[in-house]
Amino acid sequence: MRSHERIAVLQSFNEHIEGLGPQFPQDFDRFRDFFGDTKFSERLDLFDVSSGERPKSLPDYRGIIITGSPRSVNSNTASVQDLCSIVNYCDQNSVKMLGICFGHQVICKALGGVVAKAESGWNIGSRKLIIKQYKEYMQPRKNLNLTALHNEEVVELPEDLECLADCRGARNALVVKGSQILSTQMHPEIDLLYLEKLLEHDPAIDATLRTDDTEQLDADLFSKWCANFFESP
Repeated sequence: MRSHERIAVLQSFNEHIEGLGPQFPQDFDRFRDFFGDTKFSERLDLFDVSSGERPKSLPDYRGIIITGSPRSVNSNTASVQDLCSIVNYCDQNSVKMLGICFGHQVICKALGGVVAKAESGWNIGSRKLIIKQYKEYMQPRKNLNLTALHNEEVVELPEDLECLADCRGARNALVVKGSQILSTQMHPEIDLLYLEKLLEHDPAIDATLRTDDTEQLDADLFSKWCANFFESP
């Protein structure tokens, strides 16, 4: 299969949290599960950017996904700088980008936005996103319930990006640039069971700060939007 039918997953964090069993996979496998019944579940290529890997030819790919990470985009590490360089290249060469949490922040920062500590501190739990405007690929149309897990947020958007939804504890929770960028502060690949286990075993996160807007998530719906996004012209 030609690579332009495939998606490059740029994994931003590859450390396994001690105590989580094999039933809770790493980011790449969670994204493969996230795409579920769509054709992209078997068309993902992994690149561990946290270890210096990157695609040799980005325009050969239909698009990229930048995953989450507990690290700050303001740390200015070599991997953050490399990701920002990739984002700028993709933006200039019309390569589609899907940003997830940390990946969302990288995209916005690289294109001129500002990321800072969230005023409300840690934002943890299921969140309701009320969509202000739908793009053509967002079918079927419905407000989203997705998982939040972050303590930084995009406080100023780049000039060319448009905010489609905020949510409790996060400004600019869902943003787009035409049909080239789809980016969210949320974690659609994290279900509430994984979130619960993660909070049990990660001492860096205060589990008592978790609050849920709903017990029902819309990861399946958002995966369809993402697949439609990658398929769109």
